[in-house]
Amino acid sequence: MSVSVQGHEFKHQEMVGEGNFAKVYRYESATGGDVAVKVQKESEPWEYAILTEVQELLNGTCAEESVLKLISFTKYPNCGVMVTPYYVNGTLLSLCAQAKPLLATRAVSMKPFILFFAAQLTALLVEVGFYFVDKKS
Repeated sequence: MSVSVQGHEFKHQEMVGEGNFAKVYRYESATGGDVAVKVQKESEPWEYAILTEVQELLNGTCAEESVLKLISFTKYPNCGVMVTPYYVNGTLLSLCAQAKPLLATRAVSMKPFILFFAAQLTALLVEVGFYFVDKKS
């Protein structure tokens, strides 16, 4: 199976991840570059909106290259499809997912790691001027 993105054809390679709300696939282009195609179960473009906002905030800063780049987003009635570069070593979100079991532990020996991880992530976000508040009513 292949898809066309901005006039470039990409060939399906493999599913690389699955979460509660999306599946992520790796596609390869004819020129050899890979992209990640994320198919979200809901068509709401919240992740697209957040990434677009972050890219605007970081434009021209040293942290600009550390944020997931958007190639395209298409909203369908029953799903949303986001295309980004494929990162072999994952993204910050995948790092957080991998660290989740460690971060959720109540073991006293893990508390220094948890505090260090949270402090480093918070410092990075504050340094680049990114603040996200999830307010629930």
